[in-house]
Amino acid sequence: MNELFFMAALFFSIAAAFFIFNRNDRKTAITCAVLAVKVLVIWAVAGTGGIALSEFIPIAGVIVALILAAAFFLPIKAAANPDFRFLMMITAIVLLAVLSSGCKSAAAQLPQVTGELKLGFVPSKIMSPVKDELYIASERGKFISVYFMNLNTKKTTISTGYMPVDMLINNNTLYTANKSSNTVTIHNLETGKGVNIDSGGAYPCSLAVNLQKNRLYAANLGSNNVSVIDLGAPTINVVKTIPVGKWPSDLYLSPDNRYLYVCCKYTNTIQVIDAEKEQPIFTKVDTGISPSKMVPLNSHDIAIINEWEYAFNHQSTIIVFDRINYSLEYDIMVEGGIFDAALSRSKRFMYITVPLKDKVVFVDLKKRRTVYELEFRDDTPRWLALSPDKKTLYVACQHTQKIFTVSLNGML
Repeated sequence: MNELFFMAALFFSIAAAFFIFNRNDRKTAITCAVLAVKVLVIWAVAGTGGIALSEFIPIAGVIVALILAAAFFLPIKAAANPDFRFLMMITAIVLLAVLSSGCKSAAAQLPQVTGELKLGFVPSKIMSPVKDELYIASERGKFISVYFMNLNTKKTTISTGYMPVDMLINNNTLYTANKSSNTVTIHNLETGKGVNIDSGGAYPCSLAVNLQKNRLYAANLGSNNVSVIDLGAPTINVVKTIPVGKWPSDLYLSPDNRYLYVCCKYTNTIQVIDAEKEQPIFTKVDTGISPSKMVPLNSHDIAIINEWEYAFNHQSTIIVFDRINYSLEYDIMVEGGIFDAALSRSKRFMYITVPLKDKVVFVDLKKRRTVYELEFRDDTPRWLALSPDKKTLYVACQHTQKIFTVSLNGML
């Protein structure tokens, strides 16, 4: 498909050069130039397999500028000198071919591993809030290690409860859900001081912060509830627990802070909580088998990751849910069981880990299918994190206790 777009753009570009240099026909030359640019735009939008439109604008702009300049300034000289006219046409063909083949080579850029970091402990959740820094939680310990990824050196270690499996940073405060100690750690990154509080249930595994109400929510997988923690109280503690479906595994707070969505793995549903009233709404969304994670795609769509459909048909699903209209829009089947997911900068691609296949899979949300895979043989890739500029993907591997750095190239 890429070759067809390349040939079409090249054809119209050469035709434009021919009409301007050999026929002195400005009108036809400009028409051909416009067609060449249209082909490039269609290529960028529909057929590149990951090249952003912004990468085509400079190339298309150069083509248009050259042909328009030739249309208005060169025909006078060209008409008077046939040899000059022939030379200009050959030069234009070579130049346009080089520019167009530049588009073609850009389309071939694919993600690739560019580095690795050996940890010495089993990584859990990872996060990159600052350029070149990566927060790495210990799956079997009581700490988070912060690394300078460009130097492969450790910056600091932050104490937590046992088995931190989720973390987030807000207002220079680090929050972690510590699954095996049934606690939540609240750590001030400026002062370096932290406190562990009871999570209000068993096996806390996901967190969300409501800045409007100064609340922290914790999903407790083992006790089927969501805890409400008052961050503004003199003594930070749980002020309420909200019962939900079995095995709540992930939380998502809507941008307007009105609704809290809860993945309930055992009941195969997404439950909705009214964040203002702090009570569940009776509406539930039936998903696939074992919804484990939610990835917001935009202001109204959420991608729901169903991990354990793999146990039934060796595939898992990504279901796109329209939370405004409460409708399931479409689903994408992925071979193997999905563990973690992240959304690309363009919001066109989703990066997912499939530990049982030792792969990181790239899904094109527009084409609704898998378009690329990176294999991590015997590494067991599980957790993902994007750099702040979303040009680099970090992959935490359980078996080999490594962090791999992946340059996303054409799949941003």
